[in-house]
Amino acid sequence: MITAGNLIREKEKSEKLKAIRLRFLELSNRLPFPGKDDENWKNTNLKDYLKPEVALAQQYDFSEVHSGIAARSFPDGCSIHSIGEAAELGYLDALKGIEKSIRYSPDAMVRALFTRGIYVRVLKGKSGSNSVKIDIENTVLEKYVFYWIIVDVKPGVNAVIVESTKNSGKLFGEIDILSGAGSKVQYVSADSTAGSGFHRKKVLISADKNSSIYTYTAATGAGDFRGELE
Repeated sequence: MITAGNLIREKEKSEKLKAIRLRFLELSNRLPFPGKDDENWKNTNLKDYLKPEVALAQQYDFSEVHSGIAARSFPDGCSIHSIGEAAELGYLDALKGIEKSIRYSPDAMVRALFTRGIYVRVLKGKSGSNSVKIDIENTVLEKYVFYWIIVDVKPGVNAVIVESTKNSGKLFGEIDILSGAGSKVQYVSADSTAGSGFHRKKVLISADKNSSIYTYTAATGAGDFRGELE
């Protein structure tokens, strides 16, 4: 059981994000940990890699704004926020539906304990289309990083999301993509994991009516990488 509740209460400045973190932490303690008896996990023993007590000791500082994440959008129509800012603005209310889809403890844990996060709100710009590029880079050896990316594509928008990582540490990510009604989303994932590294990434896409989703994935490097798409 992860008992980080006091740290969240003491260090999180955003009251709304504090409540979200605590909710995910409670969910993490209720959900099962994936094991080899589960067909989806028979080739990955996550306990060999995931050591949350080490992550808490090394990285739990709540200094996330866009720490470690560079984001650019073009030509227009996007707003980029820290997840704390998005929580205060009420943008994260749409995630309540996604919470019902979380089945394993680590998925909730990363959302509760993330130290790098970003929220991208994709609106319809003057050109009628948007392109969002999100880069995440972690090159610190033997460090643990939990990150959370949320991309909220509003109805009727065509969005291209290019998301890439370079990693030589222990990287655990949750990426939530909300695709509004009638939107078209193209998601490109490009990940490079060095020989000493491990990267586990879970992409959860919520698609509204008449929306279309196209995904493309590339993984390189000599390290261990596990990518999931739901």
